[in-house]
Amino acid sequence: MTDEEDTLTCTVNLMPSDFGDFTTEGESQTGGDYYLSTYDEDTNYIFKLDSSGNLIFYKETGDNALDFRKVYNSDGEVRYTYLQYLENSFCGISGINPGCVVVMDENYDVIDELYYQTSDGEDRMVDPHGFIYLDDGHYILTSYVDEVVENIPEDLEAADNSAYLAVLYVEEIQDGEVLWEFCSQDYETFLYATTAVTWSESTDSCYDYMHFNSMYIDEDENLLISCRNINSILKLSRETGELIWVLGGSEDEFGLTDDQLFSKQHSIIVTADGSYMIFNNANDEVSAGTTDSSSIIRLKVDKSSMEVTEYTEYETDFYSNYMGSIRELDPEEGIYLWAVGGNYSGEIPEYSMVEYSETDGVLFTFRFDEGNRKLYCANKCE
Repeated sequence: MTDEEDTLTCTVNLMPSDFGDFTTEGESQTGGDYYLSTYDEDTNYIFKLDSSGNLIFYKETGDNALDFRKVYNSDGEVRYTYLQYLENSFCGISGINPGCVVVMDENYDVIDELYYQTSDGEDRMVDPHGFIYLDDGHYILTSYVDEVVENIPEDLEAADNSAYLAVLYVEEIQDGEVLWEFCSQDYETFLYATTAVTWSESTDSCYDYMHFNSMYIDEDENLLISCRNINSILKLSRETGELIWVLGGSEDEFGLTDDQLFSKQHSIIVTADGSYMIFNNANDEVSAGTTDSSSIIRLKVDKSSMEVTEYTEYETDFYSNYMGSIRELDPEEGIYLWAVGGNYSGEIPEYSMVEYSETDGVLFTFRFDEGNRKLYCANKCE
């Protein structure tokens, strides 16, 4: 703008041409902003939408970035975090993409990049499917190490009684000190539970026999982790790192019926009333092709008697082979947020994310209009 005496220059930020169009429909009934990210596009972004569906922030990440969210440190200062891919695969396994955790301040400036700390003090890339921020310098992280595991039980008929496996490690670290560590190789039960190993060829290539993809802290402060390739949720002690119990899969300890079992699941959370909610992809070799939809499962367990006391299933009306998430937004009103993940069938989903009410059904939806339209997970944060 120009007048006779002064010149005022205005700069307008426009959406990048490669961001892609999107559509929102409906009306959200919860506060906060949506925290999302693109996936497997030529250029990827983390981004925020307000409750009306307006784009209010975006940042290019290059490769895939997962689980973008807003958190607070112990001093009440804002942090933004996401998991960043740095490599395309781990030992040739396409489903594991080593990377790091990116931590940003309230201005979206990067203040830290987190890596798994080994027992000898070296850094190792993390698995970017999930982590937990507890405070600045206090995190729970995961990583993999490819190892030839020997002394495989004879009844599995592994080649040379050994297997080349991507062994899962989980650690809690605070101010540079490892508080505890879990190693999947310590538990023979996972070898029986896995659906991802061809035992007669177990040394020919590295097998992703666990495939971690989500974690959440339970009411008792111990850790829940979801492992897709054993169709199970595990509880780990946050004092010792030891396995406490297994929910789901062939080694289930809670007596789930055939109708209650889940498969290839993602996104374990604990609701306000102590129930567990899981995004059930429902596509292992048993149930593949037998369902028209992935689902959200809500179940309550009695941890003393080790049995399921309540079970509810919500159909998503879309079959998602992989990815997907569930979040509880308003426990009193029964409002949830889920991302439908991705699929290999070629079908285009009606939406990529939905805010859903137990009483009113679908409230608000988001979908990508271009690209592959995959959405690994969705968060909504105040």
